[in-house]
Amino acid sequence: MQLERQFNTLLGQYRKNNWIADSEESIRNGRRVLAVPAEHKRKIRGMVHDVSNTGSTVFIEPEETLQLNNDLVEWQQAERQEIYRLLRNLTAQVRPFAPELQQYQKLLGLLDFIRAKALLAADMNAYMPRIATDKTIELFAARHPLLYLKNQALGKKTVPLTMSLNLAERILLVSGPNAGGKSVMLKTVGLLQLMFQCGLLIPAADHSTMCLFRNIYVDIGDEQSIENDLSTYSSRLKNMRYFTEFANAKTLLLIDEFGSGTDPMVGGAIAEAVLETLVHKFCYGVITTHYANLKIFATHTKGMQNGCMLFDAEHLSPLYRLETGKPGSSFAFELAVKSGLSAPLIAAAKLKVDADYKEFDELLTSLQRERQSVQERERVVAAKEAEYGILVEQFRQKNADIDRRRKQILLETKEKALNTVQQTNRKFDTMLREWGESKEESKKEMTKQIKTEIAQDRQQLSKAIEILKDGIYYRDADKPVTQHCYVRVHNGNEVGKVLELRKDTAIVEFDLLRSTIKLRELLVVEAVPKKDQSKVSIGVTLEARSRFETTLDIRGMRRDEAMQAVDSFIDQALMYNVEEVKIIHGIGDGILRRSVRDMLGKISAVTTVSNEEQQYGGAGVSLVSLK
Repeated sequence: MQLERQFNTLLGQYRKNNWIADSEESIRNGRRVLAVPAEHKRKIRGMVHDVSNTGSTVFIEPEETLQLNNDLVEWQQAERQEIYRLLRNLTAQVRPFAPELQQYQKLLGLLDFIRAKALLAADMNAYMPRIATDKTIELFAARHPLLYLKNQALGKKTVPLTMSLNLAERILLVSGPNAGGKSVMLKTVGLLQLMFQCGLLIPAADHSTMCLFRNIYVDIGDEQSIENDLSTYSSRLKNMRYFTEFANAKTLLLIDEFGSGTDPMVGGAIAEAVLETLVHKFCYGVITTHYANLKIFATHTKGMQNGCMLFDAEHLSPLYRLETGKPGSSFAFELAVKSGLSAPLIAAAKLKVDADYKEFDELLTSLQRERQSVQERERVVAAKEAEYGILVEQFRQKNADIDRRRKQILLETKEKALNTVQQTNRKFDTMLREWGESKEESKKEMTKQIKTEIAQDRQQLSKAIEILKDGIYYRDADKPVTQHCYVRVHNGNEVGKVLELRKDTAIVEFDLLRSTIKLRELLVVEAVPKKDQSKVSIGVTLEARSRFETTLDIRGMRRDEAMQAVDSFIDQALMYNVEEVKIIHGIGDGILRRSVRDMLGKISAVTTVSNEEQQYGGAGVSLVSLK
């Protein structure tokens, strides 16, 4: 460019004369200028555009490039005017279609929004839940959307959430240890509800059910404000006042750490009063807390249900799984042990805890441990049931194969019998024909021949049947039968002595009875000396009584089956002169227990029926005293 060459030439010339500052050149007002020290500003002819803050440098546009810059500015201005003209003409052509373009813009925005929702749903493995006509929320395998995306990127597994709210149990009060997942569970429910009401698919199983709420009230986190003169608890009270005034049956409440921020006794009492008001307003909600009085209130209040975040007490780690139906322990002491606090310090802290609260918390901890044990046993039982199901299926398959084989053998047998009948019929027709054609003197000879053939056929069939019997019903004896040895019959218990051997039979003496038995039906046994009958009876009775179990477990039996087992059990106990027995029937709904007690009351030999001691089963075990 001419301007570029001219400017570079002047720059080189002035640099040789040391008339240029260190920065040499710059841009001012959109034009290239030279940075000239103030003492040399009169040596260069041109237009001054600017002066530095210190006044030591003057920015001059050389006279030689002034006209070229003017021409460049004019061309740029002409370019802008031409662009404006083209845009104005184009706009005039498009202006009649402005309404259609606005509609297309809205449509493209809507399609882009729908595509964005679909891509998000694909990333989160989300589904469309069922829409409930009544106020019901049922979430299965639900996941916090942000946590799921984060764990998915890190290759981690997100523990799913399963929970439900309905008119009968519309407020869920969740307790459990700190860092156990209560807040995440609460936020999961809130985010999924908002996503659903915004038309987004949710990361939960497709058979989940959700409904619409007009209001969603949230109290999560610390809202203290110096500017508004609000402390932590003041902000919570402000929210509680708003909730109690405006909440109704179309409201979903999400409250974290309900009642915290002040003295536990006062805060728990206020929280219980607020909770009672919210229950009476028939609003729905998920609330987390550590207060024992709220757990007890939820247990005895219609419309509420307790829930807890499970905790592995053995390994002192949270499981992040929600279980409804019972409150949870805070596991404060267990977490203190895990954090490294000294044993004396923890022991001193336990002494300072109220005895009733300590007992209540220990009870909750014990219940959770027992629940984990039961779940483990249920897992083992489920595995056994699956194995049993496989065996049952194999048995059915083998039974079907055997039945099919039996029918096949029966078919073959009937076909052979039919063939034999047909052959016999043909032979009989031939004999009749020959009988009619023969003379009187030859009929006797023919009759004799027929009897001989019939006898031969019977003998062949009898021999074949005996061979089959030997293969099916008898096995080879371990020892051969000899004279004077002791034997017993197959599938029999009586032992006898062989007196005499014949061709294929033996004469056996059983006490005073002698029998002739085929050799293949006998098994050789050791000699059994005769015993005194009275001693045998006493020995059998003592042995049977020593083996008699004084405890009967009828849990899991049907009522009729259980009653029959109890009746037989009492009869044996009376026969063996047992004075006290136990019957384990469990507590459950009390049906089996009442049936057992009613039946025992009708037995005259039963003197008393009482509960077992609490540590050994309590009302789930009946102690029965017999005459």
